[in-house]
Amino acid sequence: MANLREWRNSFIRINRVPLDVLSLVPTHLPSQNDRFRASFVCRHWRRTFLQHGPLWSQLILSKGEAYTKTILQRAKESALDITITSGDPVNAIIQLPPHNQHIRSLEFVLGLWEDIQSFSEVNSGPFPLLHALKMTAATQISFDGQPDVMVPPSAPLFTSAVNLKEFVLHSERFPFLNHFAFPNLTSFELYATPGVERYRASELLDFLEASPMLRSVNMKIIADLVPRDVPRERVVVLPNAEIFSLVVSDGERGFITAAHISCPSARNISIVHEKVADEVFPREIFPSSVPWNAIVHQYTRSLVESVELKIEMDHDPFLRCSLAFRSPDATVLQLGFGVAACDEEDIQMSGDEIRNEPFLQALGTILDHPSVAKIKRLHIHHRTFFEPEEQVRIKQKSDSCSSQWALWTHLPCMAAIYIRT
Repeated sequence: MANLREWRNSFIRINRVPLDVLSLVPTHLPSQNDRFRASFVCRHWRRTFLQHGPLWSQLILSKGEAYTKTILQRAKESALDITITSGDPVNAIIQLPPHNQHIRSLEFVLGLWEDIQSFSEVNSGPFPLLHALKMTAATQISFDGQPDVMVPPSAPLFTSAVNLKEFVLHSERFPFLNHFAFPNLTSFELYATPGVERYRASELLDFLEASPMLRSVNMKIIADLVPRDVPRERVVVLPNAEIFSLVVSDGERGFITAAHISCPSARNISIVHEKVADEVFPREIFPSSVPWNAIVHQYTRSLVESVELKIEMDHDPFLRCSLAFRSPDATVLQLGFGVAACDEEDIQMSGDEIRNEPFLQALGTILDHPSVAKIKRLHIHHRTFFEPEEQVRIKQKSDSCSSQWALWTHLPCMAAIYIRT
């Protein structure tokens, strides 16, 4: 009777479609659990789905040894996407080495640096198919509340991933960044949060220099970035970079670090200084100690024709100021300053500082820039919310800078000035 029911089931319209088409049905299901349930519809579906290895390419080791063994058997020789979390069963992890050559992407979620280092040492590869490596790493906290001392690895990590294309690192610190070397890397994302140790800019530059094929670089470093150990003349060139973004919490050090990087082929460059609103307003949002001429020259392929100064104030973020240098070849270099939103009662900055200083400091940066004589167009967008009495104070302070405004009329190449408030 079971055989008879199975024979009748084969005449149902959905079961008359070719097997390669039927096997695509589970690919439209939202989760792995739904794929498991779909395999219990009938024997025909179960045989079809179990024989199609790519359906079982997602492997989450936290589900245990039996689950890991089952998925690896069903995947056969298909490319694997593996997720590892802190505290995963050791018996599940030790099943991976025979399948290393089939791993396509590897993600560590809330893992400890010690666990990541151990995994790299045990699973030495090779990883010929590994194209994406993502890490959200934390630091082990001791009983006294301080992070444990981290011992540097004896050898570079994931050395066998020679074909890696995408590297994402979210960490409290990156003391081992110089222990990664991916010569064919094309995409790099770094998010570094404050830790006990300061971040050495030389390690970051060493990593970028060892990745000459990079096309997209996105970095956010909310901590101390120390460029003191970097020689003044050192410049790391990323010849293939098309997108470059750097967000730092220390404007001067971050901009100085950016001055040691060159992206001659990039079309969109963003270097932003972010602060918290309850801090005192910085003396210079675009510090004069930074070699701005070198930065503009290193990140653009032709002369700058226009500059756009934009200042906006809203609730998210509280204040945004940006300087955009535009070249005839559509290259855009944006220097930004932002104040994160917070409760207005905690703000220690006066209204004049918040509204006037970004405008005046940005104007000074433009005027002091060596390429200002070649600028043809200036766009100024000053969009903030002013009370009537504040508008009077701003006008008085702007009038005190009339000598600076007079300089614009003597620039030989200036064709137009656009002001929008």
